[in-house]
Amino acid sequence: MTTTNELFSGSPTDTQMDEQAEQFVDDVDELSTGESLDERGREQIVELPDTVELPDDEVLPAPPSSSTPQAGPVGEPTAADNARSVWRRSVELGQPLTGPELADQFVESAQWGWDRIAEVVRGEENPRGFARDLWQASTAIGRPLTGRELGEWCGRSERWGRDRIAEVRQASADDTAATTPARRSRTGKPTNGKPRPAAHDSAKRQQTEHVTVDSGTPDTGAVQQVQRNAPTRRDESTAETATTVTAHPVPLPGGARLVAWAGFLFGTAISVAANVLYAWLPTLAGRAGPPGLAPQIGAAVWPIALVISVEVLSRVAWRPGWAWQFARYGGAGVVALGAAVISYGHLSGVLTHWGYGTTGAAVGPLVVDGLMTISGFALLAMSHGGTNGTGSGTAASR
Repeated sequence: MTTTNELFSGSPTDTQMDEQAEQFVDDVDELSTGESLDERGREQIVELPDTVELPDDEVLPAPPSSSTPQAGPVGEPTAADNARSVWRRSVELGQPLTGPELADQFVESAQWGWDRIAEVVRGEENPRGFARDLWQASTAIGRPLTGRELGEWCGRSERWGRDRIAEVRQASADDTAATTPARRSRTGKPTNGKPRPAAHDSAKRQQTEHVTVDSGTPDTGAVQQVQRNAPTRRDESTAETATTVTAHPVPLPGGARLVAWAGFLFGTAISVAANVLYAWLPTLAGRAGPPGLAPQIGAAVWPIALVISVEVLSRVAWRPGWAWQFARYGGAGVVALGAAVISYGHLSGVLTHWGYGTTGAAVGPLVVDGLMTISGFALLAMSHGGTNGTGSGTAASR
């Protein structure tokens, strides 16, 4: 029979277990210090750092890619930034560069230069005010921009540029009317025996002076004084602005309006009557019977059409632009030419029937038409600028 001691003879005793526990603790301590590791373990620990050659704060640069543009350091201005700065500086100096001129400095195309200028204008809080300042600066250096050029510089249309130019001229006229009193003569009273210089001499001096503020931007007041007499481009229509100049009221002579109306109505009546009478010439000559109503009305149409066209031409405030000018003068010219050919023949035929000679029959119709024209424009002038002794008038330049 097996005893208990024999049954557990293969198991470690308590003493052995204590020794094994102490050995385990010693091994753990030696492992933490690395003193009792074998040679292979030591080689692994020593060789491990040698596999990484770069410090922790250094990163290998990525290989360049052909599809990725090589950009400069962060914060460095690009060519477009430099171009915008150069153009702003040229405006401040009063000598703004054009798109091609700006592009030449950076070896780019002309469209590239215009795009940079348009970016500057679009970035302004008040692009209209900036455009007005730009036009004043170009005028101050004797190279005023046209409406089309100003629109291209600002990335807008020609009409937009013309409107900005009109605003500058209107503001200049208002300032001049508010600060400059009307004078009877160009020279004042003599001072110490010497006459004062004429007004146009001082205007010429103001035109040659270029006053700037500390920042280099042309002074607005000086520019406005210069631009009134500065040369303008050929394609700038004088009708694109409606400059209102306030002056002292000019009293009209007594009965002036009555005389103008009398002349206008008399000329119209004579012209219509002569054209209607022309329809009766065959009857008066005994060659035919009385004319019908339609021929008489048809004969009276032509002078009435001419009168209406002259009124529309002179009284309507036409908008600026070559298309409006073509419609204005082209339409009136067609009406005037047709009415002149037909009405002139009618009047001349009537005068010939009455026994007038060749010269009288040729000049007579011109007298009637001239009377109607001068009377119509006299009425127009009085309605815009004349008074009957009181009030004020304004002369609008078209």
